[in-house]
Amino acid sequence: MVRVFTTLATLALLLGFLSTPANASHLSIYIYSPYTNSNWYFSQGNHNGRMNNEARDVAWPSTPSNITFNATSGATGVVTAVANNCNSTQTWDKYVTLSLYYGGDFYGQVSYVHITSPTVSVNDTISAGTSLGSPQTQSSDCWTAVHSHMERSSNGTWVSDYICGQGCATENQFPYSSAVVRMLHSNIQRPVGR
Repeated sequence: MVRVFTTLATLALLLGFLSTPANASHLSIYIYSPYTNSNWYFSQGNHNGRMNNEARDVAWPSTPSNITFNATSGATGVVTAVANNCNSTQTWDKYVTLSLYYGGDFYGQVSYVHITSPTVSVNDTISAGTSLGSPQTQSSDCWTAVHSHMERSSNGTWVSDYICGQGCATENQFPYSSAVVRMLHSNIQRPVGR
């Protein structure tokens, strides 16, 4: 009797393992600061953007060498736009918009604004860790200091509501490991109460 029970239990475990999809979807993916391995802070809170009126500015204690798509490992971005930001004659102020995917599932969009010399093109598929271009350091009609104006689609949430402002003290900055944006998978419902 014990042998039959053990055999049935083993078979049930094996069938459960085989029926689990290899690429089960994540509930959410995270977008990190576009300046790799540096503390960061929100220098300006919610303001107008192309996708919604909840764009935020991400800044750092020093000027980054490039703006990078830093995200959950395995996430990819499809470049949907590379264009001038606010003035067609100020070609050094550009933005890059990415459609975000993980395991073939769509998670929304994120834009990085104030990029000079973009290194990606429309329709490129890029992986986490890919450089998008250099940070803007030259003044324009829509820019005041080195930062990345970030926008996210409506299924995303800012991970913190703390706005530090310009010249944020070190003790008030977020570590690089703290995500900037959480993008919720649009086809997976949250458990009740979470």
